Amino acid sequence: MYKRGKVLIDQQFETEPFDGIQAYSDDKLLLVYFTKSLAKRLADHSITVNALHPGVVNTDVFREYPKWLSSLVGLFITSPQKGAQPTLYLATSEEVKDVTGAYFNKKQQN
Repeated sequence: MYKRGKVLIDQQFETEPFDGIQAYSDDKLLLVYFTKSLAKRLADHSITVNALHPGVVNTDVFREYPKWLSSLVGLFITSPQKGAQPTLYLATSEEVKDVTGAYFNKKQQN
């Protein structure tokens, strides 16, 4: 979703209609920018930071949908237990211990 994001410094939030999908995309883009900036700031401190998309995870994100629809969607997306695996991988894997400022889609660096 970050690829759909835009950074608009002079956006008029009071007059423009709210678009939840665009806001989510903008947020994800800014998180990628923040990750890259933080990685540069911490380069001399042996601390790594990376951005991660764990996949679509069956969390409470669909709580506003009708119960039948959220239950149906839940059949086709990742459980919270499996959704946590990419985060644990990045936090503990020797394979990526020196990678910083990167974006991962599940366990794959993009």
